[in-house]
Amino acid sequence: MKPLLTLFMKRGIFLLFIILNSGQLYAQKEIEIKRQNDKFNLLFKKSLSLDSSYQIKLTGVNPAHHILKVTAKSFELQTAQPEAFKDLLFLSGSLPPVGLKSDALLFTQASDISNYQDTLIGKMNRLEKLRKIADILYKQSKDTINKKSIDTAVDQISRLYGKLDTLPTLVGLDIHYINSSATYLAAYLLNNKNLNPDVANVLALSQYQTDQLKSKNYLEYAGYIISSNKLKDSGKKSLVSEPFITKKDLTEVRIILIDRYSKDTLYNNNQTFYNKGGSGISFSTGFFFTNGLTDNAYYLEKRSDGKMNIKTENKSRIDFSVGAFAQYYYKIDKMWRLGPGLGIAVSPFDGKPRYLVGLSTLIGKEKMVGVSTGIAWAKVKQLSGSVLNDNEGPFLPAETTTVPTFEKFRPNFFIGLTYNVVATRK
Repeated sequence: MKPLLTLFMKRGIFLLFIILNSGQLYAQKEIEIKRQNDKFNLLFKKSLSLDSSYQIKLTGVNPAHHILKVTAKSFELQTAQPEAFKDLLFLSGSLPPVGLKSDALLFTQASDISNYQDTLIGKMNRLEKLRKIADILYKQSKDTINKKSIDTAVDQISRLYGKLDTLPTLVGLDIHYINSSATYLAAYLLNNKNLNPDVANVLALSQYQTDQLKSKNYLEYAGYIISSNKLKDSGKKSLVSEPFITKKDLTEVRIILIDRYSKDTLYNNNQTFYNKGGSGISFSTGFFFTNGLTDNAYYLEKRSDGKMNIKTENKSRIDFSVGAFAQYYYKIDKMWRLGPGLGIAVSPFDGKPRYLVGLSTLIGKEKMVGVSTGIAWAKVKQLSGSVLNDNEGPFLPAETTTVPTFEKFRPNFFIGLTYNVVATRK
């Protein structure tokens, strides 16, 4: 029993550790963008941590007025190897409007037509009053929550429609009545042989009102007033997006701010955030400086005894070569990568390749400059084993005209300066 209890406790602690760490890993961090005088300023200037959860927070806005849309996509930077998104529609229903007798579709008296026309005009006027109330509220609280204006709007709506809770339903019924009237009045005239001019006038009125309904979203006005009332006491002056997870080398975030009332797009911009952490491979080209990897130039000098001394030309053995370097890096910061690499370079002086292994640092976001150092190997001419030596140095027998040599790989330090100016987001 005791061993089982111990095992359970160990696993419980391990599970708790995972839960706590996962909470830290995906704890949401905010990237703030401040709106001020219709200008948008990104206040977040740091790198994003890889595999972390972030949200866009837009401040200086009225949440009842604005809609924030954010989409994020992560990209990997690949350097080429060198050559070595409908508004809600309220559709007309199939039922006749209240007040119209669907069983007969008859107007028995002239007063019926007049009353029907008055009802249509009354409903349209009520919808227009709703729009005007919403317009005034919008103008008075465009960028901040105005409690006094909201209370005035709610009071006017209560006298116009009743309780605010039932406002969408009642507005929807008004819209349905007008839309259905146009359909049923047309059917009434079609099924009666004698044309009634008064009914035709009411039909024309209902069709005109239907066109008005297509150009104005009265349900949206109702929703705006309700949303404003809900946020009245919240004090909120910001919008927060859904979280997104950072991956790969960078995260491209599209931020769209829409005025939900006027439908205008106030802000539409792509922001690129560079991630820190994680590893990758980068290819770059550049120049590499070495010392001691060029061939010595030998010449022969005759001694007094006839033997031939082997002399070395006094020349600098520092040279540079042009080549490519591949780095496997870790991103310490958005601007700084560090890691091992290998490459190959060719000297323009002797055409021989230099094989490079070392450490490289890359500086930059997408266009990067690198500095590398390490060991380079190249084939260098060495004196042959047939060369003799004495106290005067290496020599050859008399009458020898050439210096025997062979090639051997030799190591030496190198310093490289590399760059890549083209990186593809994938």
